[in-house]
Amino acid sequence: PADAQRRGGGGGADGGGGKSGRIFGGAKVRLAPVHAPETVNIDAVMRKVKDLQVMARARAQQGTARLVELADEAQLGAWFVTCDHNMNGWISFSESEYSLRFTRGRFLLFDEDRDGRMVAEEFEDYYMHSVVSSGSFSAPRAQRSSGSPPERTPEQVRAAYDTDLDGALTDLELSQLLLDYEHAAADPDTLLDALDANGDRGLTLDELLGLHELLYPDDLGDAEAAEDAPQSAVELFGEVVLRPSESDAPPSPPLIIGPVHQFHRLDIDRDGFISVSDLETLMRPVRLGVRPHAVLNTLDKDGDLRLSRAEFLRAMGVVRR
Repeated sequence: PADAQRRGGGGGADGGGGKSGRIFGGAKVRLAPVHAPETVNIDAVMRKVKDLQVMARARAQQGTARLVELADEAQLGAWFVTCDHNMNGWISFSESEYSLRFTRGRFLLFDEDRDGRMVAEEFEDYYMHSVVSSGSFSAPRAQRSSGSPPERTPEQVRAAYDTDLDGALTDLELSQLLLDYEHAAADPDTLLDALDANGDRGLTLDELLGLHELLYPDDLGDAEAAEDAPQSAVELFGEVVLRPSESDAPPSPPLIIGPVHQFHRLDIDRDGFISVSDLETLMRPVRLGVRPHAVLNTLDKDGDLRLSRAEFLRAMGVVRR
């Protein structure tokens, strides 16, 4: 009790000490109620914290290390453009992987709205985080020169140049596309008028199909060549070649060299049916005891004196279900 009295408290209820006096040297402690704020703007608070952290680190380094100087808006914009390889107004993961050496997890960390695009504000957050955490920022790596832009489908064109995400290309977005594809001389307004079928001053996905002929004119020739190309094995291999014959010898049947179905070997005139004329042409100059008319009358089911492909397959024992 004497020691307690010397440490600051009489030990009695009216001496101002008591238990609190023995613990805190006689000081009276009052606990004030905690009042929570009505609303908190988390984004504003976090930005303020980031700014204060950067300033504190800069003050700590002053005099002992180099002073951290924050990049201005122009520098941040230049770095953003360096990362935005296709100039569509946002940074994709592949672009950040090359220019910022991002992993996919790091990209997701700064892609705050999870839309797969790092916009200018999110890039600025990444810059501030780098300065706060390490005291420096490594300038992004510029894209290697790759010549002309890659060939894109209409869906890919819209994804690359639809910077405002409204689902269509406006005149400004179309101007950037024409510049990238080395069609800067083309008037975007004239092109928009020609392709904008619904008149909403924007090229939707269906209307972007008309850009293909302008961007890839070589494909038009390829398409025409594809139309002229053989469409079946008969067209490719089934050419009927006449055999040469001596003047005093009877003509020989024509020759089909390629691998085609037996029906097409018998349909010499390519009219889609095996007729008496086809069989007589194939039989010459051989004389057989079997008459072509008798063969057709036996196999012909509809009585038109010719065999269709279905009748021929049925005669050969092939039944299609």
